[in-house]
Amino acid sequence: MKKLLDLFQKSRKSYWVRSGTYTLLGRSSNLIFGFVNFLVLVRALTVDELGTYTLFMTICTFMELIKAGFIGNPLIQYSSTLKGSEYTKVISASLFLNIAISAVQVVVILVFAFWLSDFWSAPELQVMFIVYAVTYVVNVPLSHLNYIQQANFDFKGNFYSNFFRQLIMFTFILSYLVGYKYDVVELSYVQLLSIAVALVFGIYFGKQYFSFDRNISKEWLSKLWNYGKYTFGTNVSSNFLRNIDSWMLAKMISPLATGFYNPAIRLGNLFEVPTTTLTSIAFPKLVERIKNQGEDAARHLYEKSTGYIFAVMLPVVTLVIVFADYVVLIVAGEGFDETVPILRITMLYGLIVPFNRQFGITLSALGKPHYNFYFVFVNAIVNTILNYIFITNFGLIGAALATLTTFMITLLYNQYYIHNKLHVRWRRIFGYSLSFYKVGYQKAKSIL
Repeated sequence: MKKLLDLFQKSRKSYWVRSGTYTLLGRSSNLIFGFVNFLVLVRALTVDELGTYTLFMTICTFMELIKAGFIGNPLIQYSSTLKGSEYTKVISASLFLNIAISAVQVVVILVFAFWLSDFWSAPELQVMFIVYAVTYVVNVPLSHLNYIQQANFDFKGNFYSNFFRQLIMFTFILSYLVGYKYDVVELSYVQLLSIAVALVFGIYFGKQYFSFDRNISKEWLSKLWNYGKYTFGTNVSSNFLRNIDSWMLAKMISPLATGFYNPAIRLGNLFEVPTTTLTSIAFPKLVERIKNQGEDAARHLYEKSTGYIFAVMLPVVTLVIVFADYVVLIVAGEGFDETVPILRITMLYGLIVPFNRQFGITLSALGKPHYNFYFVFVNAIVNTILNYIFITNFGLIGAALATLTTFMITLLYNQYYIHNKLHVRWRRIFGYSLSFYKVGYQKAKSIL
């Protein structure tokens, strides 16, 4: 019993267990809330309204990822290994950049609100983007506090702020079940309320890590800018890569097509939780290990994390592909027959994304964000061209085929680069996958 207690106490102090627990809880709550939200929205909204809401949310995600690349990654990269006055200088310079870049983004949102509404023939988007501009202002301090908590290896506050943000939206969406009929514009107002509530939790948990110096360091501004411009470009290109299919479908066919396409994408994203969970907790620790142990630490963590994620994804992807008809019927209901073949294709993303995403954070942790940017930027261009060709020739399913083809091309040249740079070997990656299954089998056998 004493050994078990000692093991429990030791595991509680472990960075990976502590951080992984909060991060996994956060991703799991996102998974549950997002899944149930989708189940209700697909019934509460028309397919056309669902397409409009999908377009709105992809733009919201796009804007937030811009900030994460320009502010979040550089802040974590530098502040996670600093103390004292230098730490304060980084935090202050980063906050200055956060405010400046957010101001530009708000102007862009307001300027393009009417244009995007006309471009996609979705008049509701005008009001929704104006509301989102206000939401984005509220999100400035929240995002900064979340970044500095992550830089200090503390994921508790991020979990609570995100959980209550999701809970508010979740509660409102469920009001459909008691007879309340809402529209997509109201959903944008609730998003604003949820961000405001999340900010309260962000302040409570993040204030202990916040410090500010009025004399903004030009040296740190320059360092953060030079690092962030590449991670910013990477995030923009990456998000563009993931959303260009939906955007082009809305323009080349109609928002209705996006409504049919969205269930497959949403289901695919749900099953990527293991990848996003491990990526978010691995980045700050990867930076620290590379500094202390050199590039060999990067190779080991890349192979191990990728192997484990692949092992988790393989059976999930296989089952969903085999039973895609039933999955779509249960999740989206009747009338989504066109979604079934798309889902079978998009689920294959889950076997490729772990390799590409871990590749990206490894390059960033190595201090080579510009290389990652070049890779992702080229991917975005390739995907845009392929989407135009495939949608023109194959219609709705062409968007999924184009993105899958792009991911496969990406996998080939990413692995070629990381093989030569870090001597990564696929046999070791799949060796970790096999060991994952062996350990699971042995534990299951001992229990039975």
